[in-house]
Amino acid sequence: MKFCLILLCILLGASSLSGKDYKREYDKLLYSDRMPSKFVRNDNLAGSIVWNESYLLESMLNMYENTGDIAYLHVFVNQISAVAQRENGVTNTADDDGIIRRGWQTGGHYSFSQPLNLLDRNGGVSLRVTAKRWGHNNYTTVQVAAASDTGFTIKVRNTRTKFSKDFENVSMRTVEKKVNGGGSMSEYIYVEKRGESMPRPTGVLKLETQKITLTAFNNPRLLAPMLRFAYIVENRDLNAFRRTAGEALEFAEEIMASYDDLWNENGYFENETGIPFSYAGLPVPYNILADHGRVYLFHSLLTNNSESSERLDKILERIDNGFSIKSDSTKFFYNQGALFNGWTNSTKYNYKKHWAANRIEDTAHFCSTIYFLHDMRRNNKLDNNELAERVRKVFWQSYSPTGMSYNIDGSGNKNNLTAPGIFILFADGDARMKENCNVLFQKHVTDETVGVYSMFGMSNMVTMGFN
Repeated sequence: MKFCLILLCILLGASSLSGKDYKREYDKLLYSDRMPSKFVRNDNLAGSIVWNESYLLESMLNMYENTGDIAYLHVFVNQISAVAQRENGVTNTADDDGIIRRGWQTGGHYSFSQPLNLLDRNGGVSLRVTAKRWGHNNYTTVQVAAASDTGFTIKVRNTRTKFSKDFENVSMRTVEKKVNGGGSMSEYIYVEKRGESMPRPTGVLKLETQKITLTAFNNPRLLAPMLRFAYIVENRDLNAFRRTAGEALEFAEEIMASYDDLWNENGYFENETGIPFSYAGLPVPYNILADHGRVYLFHSLLTNNSESSERLDKILERIDNGFSIKSDSTKFFYNQGALFNGWTNSTKYNYKKHWAANRIEDTAHFCSTIYFLHDMRRNNKLDNNELAERVRKVFWQSYSPTGMSYNIDGSGNKNNLTAPGIFILFADGDARMKENCNVLFQKHVTDETVGVYSMFGMSNMVTMGFN
């Protein structure tokens, strides 16, 4: 019997870190020379402020709630102040269209490129080229080569995705049809004819990013920890932080109000129309909707605002209805609304050909939904125990001893070691799930890729505790 117990410990990971060990590793990272004062980026063009900072901020609030140590709140205040100082309204930063939108300006992976004019031999504009793919446009290059007296070749490359295609011997008459294809968002460039003469040969031309603020897409990731901090201060009578909490609430409400017109009464936000973004005018995907849910959760808890409570209920209902339950599987999708249904009301794209239409959610993005449901549950706003059970079912259909699958239905690679640091929050009542999450996450913590996302997971492991 003793041998069996020893063997079981080996199989389940007897060397698993305890809650205290995760705290030690977390503190080592938090107080290292590169963290946190050197972490906040100068800009959000690559999404680093919105995505990385949100995980770091949430992790510090978790560690305070886990330990009661206000040192974490002091670091949080320093971080959130640095984040706020980079917000467009504070820096008076306009997007490339001249509009100052509240939030954190981005570009790079997310936005279209700046339009590039290709000139003919006389210096007139022949073609206008824009990278309008769903992502990675900042890595796209074009080159024009002569092919014949009446034709030319456009060479398209993307160094990030390793895409390479030559549109050979096209003419001014055929160039738009051949290059733009069927109008899918997966096409790398979009060509517009602007003259009659074909373009002259060029060297390799890099398409530069177009700067834009994705208000409904990015802002909730940073507003949620601000409001959560204010709620913690209010709920625990932390007088030393009360002024900062009040400023955080006021700041968050200003930004929330600036894009309030993008709320759809059916229970979701839509991206602003007309901006250089593939999802312009479309509902935000589920992971972003969950972020908005957390904003309204903490805002309603703080202020008793009835509108925030009503929107919170609608978001929860929409996420609840987003699950597809079958006897042998639990499915959840990346998109909801128009894109999911193959929206075609667009002059630019055929969305039915887009890779994301009707696609299964991936485990990384699903973690945002998990965290929303976790916050709802621990604040007594989630009466539906079935939702918690669905999260557990998703874990088991995604789990493998090497890591969690890329997609929540078990498909794709099996090497996601960070997601267990969020799934662990629903492992209560399932000892095997809890231990497997710990074993998988420990593999990640001990490799060289540990960063802010890892710190978020560490804080959740401490929340669930193994000591």
